[in-house]
Amino acid sequence: MVNNGAAGHAMTSEYSERTRGAGVVIDTARDLFLRALEHTLEAETKESRLKPFCFADFGTADGGTSMATMEAAIQLVRKVHPEREILVVYEDQATNDFRPVFTKYTG
Repeated sequence: MVNNGAAGHAMTSEYSERTRGAGVVIDTARDLFLRALEHTLEAETKESRLKPFCFADFGTADGGTSMATMEAAIQLVRKVHPEREILVVYEDQATNDFRPVFTKYTG
């Protein structure tokens, strides 16, 4: 299935499947990442806890390779700081169609 963006750029829904290798690396590193995040949250100062916690996905594409890790990270921040603002930044080429990323998050 092909999703044509507003500018006519095609993004296939199979993109994450074609980049499964990147997903395997991210999935394999997830526990290490979450432990590091937990240590970071524990080591924060009172002043830094007043600021939004920021995550970034560089080279997002359709977001499929990092989605589970981002969700786990957000859940961990919410567990430690339930009221804290969270900022997730998605970055990719100017021609990237980001609609699939937000469709996955919003249904």
